[in-house]
Amino acid sequence: MNTVYICDLDGTLLGDNAILSSFSMKVLHELLHQGLQFTVASARSVVSMQVMLKGLNLRLPVIEFNGAFISDLDSGKHEIINSICPDVVESIYKLILEFGCVPFVSSFNGTEDCAYYKDVINDGMRWYLNDRLINKDRRWQAISDLTHSFGDQVVCLTVIGHAQQLLELQGAIIERHETTVETHLIENQYSPGWYWLTGSIPLWRKHQIASVPLR
Repeated sequence: MNTVYICDLDGTLLGDNAILSSFSMKVLHELLHQGLQFTVASARSVVSMQVMLKGLNLRLPVIEFNGAFISDLDSGKHEIINSICPDVVESIYKLILEFGCVPFVSSFNGTEDCAYYKDVINDGMRWYLNDRLINKDRRWQAISDLTHSFGDQVVCLTVIGHAQQLLELQGAIIERHETTVETHLIENQYSPGWYWLTGSIPLWRKHQIASVPLR
């Protein structure tokens, strides 16, 4: 059996500027040409990966949103979608509001990926939204009521704020949905001082990448 190599992006394969270096691109291109079974796993979306990894011929699907999507890098087509139960989405959304926060909602509407936003209440959220819009990320849509997005297959709720506030929110989510949602709390290395709390399907409930055929 061949060994499969799976690499993280930010802080690992990418440099401090979130760019794949020309040296890394050259080496990976040569290794892939020789038959290396390689792919990436990240909290990023396939849309973002397509920009950063342009030119790499990855035969294996990429793992995006911490496993919420297993997708073909070139086409962006999802081979597997691990969405959150609608009742759980609504429950977490109410908790987020109780803590004075507003989430970004990432989903698949049956045709395309969507990233919904309503109120942008801090500089951390503003940085993220501006970064995506500058990069012409086609997923982003302003919406008057975020609950209207819950009819999609919601794969991730992202809350951006200060550490202590999000630690308390994370604790409340875990207390209520420990077995149904996996949370990650990390500082945005490109916007220091602002932390991201994400909620998605737990790893043990996600399909295995091995079930997806090579292209």
